[in-house]
Amino acid sequence: MTYHCLTGRPPALGSPLPLRAFGLDLPDDLEELLSAALDPDPGRRPAVAGPFVTALRAGSDHLGRVGR
Repeated sequence: MTYHCLTGRPPALGSPLPLRAFGLDLPDDLEELLSAALDPDPGRRPAVAGPFVTALRAGSDHLGRVGR
């Protein structure tokens, strides 16, 4: 869902386009974590939400705010 929110497109099955292909300037650690979350192998995805939430919070400061 995060990929879809950031890009406006659902991730493609198999190998989604890197987030930078959409012109997003994300911190490296956030981009790596989001890419890992999309890994087709569940064993290589983040096992717990804590690091994911921390990276999203840090990344949201970098991205700024859009909308209301």
